[in-house]
Amino acid sequence: MSAFFTISLIFIIAVVFLLYSYFIETRMIHVNRSRIRTSRLKGRYTILHFSDLHLYKKMRKKNLDKIKEELKLWTDWAKFDFIFMTGDFIDNNSGIEMLREVVGGMKSRYGTYAVLGNHDYYQYNILHLLNPLFCFWDKKPADLKALKKAIENAGVHLLIDQEEKVTTASDELLITGIDYKFMEEKRAPGLNIDSENIFNIVLSHYPDMVKYYNGKADIMLSGHTHGGQITFFGLPLIIKSGIKKIYSKGISAHGNTALFVSKGLGVSRNFPFRFFARPDFNIIEIIGVKNG
Repeated sequence: MSAFFTISLIFIIAVVFLLYSYFIETRMIHVNRSRIRTSRLKGRYTILHFSDLHLYKKMRKKNLDKIKEELKLWTDWAKFDFIFMTGDFIDNNSGIEMLREVVGGMKSRYGTYAVLGNHDYYQYNILHLLNPLFCFWDKKPADLKALKKAIENAGVHLLIDQEEKVTTASDELLITGIDYKFMEEKRAPGLNIDSENIFNIVLSHYPDMVKYYNGKADIMLSGHTHGGQITFFGLPLIIKSGIKKIYSKGISAHGNTALFVSKGLGVSRNFPFRFFARPDFNIIEIIGVKNG
């Protein structure tokens, strides 16, 4: 095999890889459906969970349209009890004005809740790909005030280190939202999670936070990892997270806590590729088997 042929083959493979990971897989949205049973509840609840929209004004129209189409399809067809969003709504400030058309108008029986992610606090540049080498020059603050207002105007209840008790006909549930900054500070906020007397749902952009709530939360919903984004046929190679790679997507058990990690619906403008890490969202059914 000549050197020219080898180089040509490598070039062709690289081009095919780039075209596929940019134009095709970023629009191949997958729906993860899970069902868990618990003796801590009496009722039955359905949850829609998604993460990491990474909205920005110049994102590919076909990607944006696909995201809107999928979310509208499911929220129109199914009446969810809860809708949860786990951060990275935007990729830069230009995405703020797009929020209402993407997440506005979603209806659920007991509420739509969200937490913020690192991209909601900071606008990153291309140097972010080389973090931590250029960690002091790769970002600038996002317009947090405008973002919060846009999220709330879209009918989403933003939880920033807050808890909200929800009472249904059958149960009491506690929704807890953990803010991005606590992952940066490597500590957990002092919230009153009472795992004995109430069913606890924790929202955190970072799945790493499960180490603080292992056994305290009944379920925890997260994002951030993108499932590795560029993987070796599904095996994550690099994740910017302290969690083990095997826990960087899907559902995993951590003591009595079920962790759900979404691979996200969008990609950053600085690295708009996916390879065997299809965008996704979770539909979770919780079935209570508690005796009256």
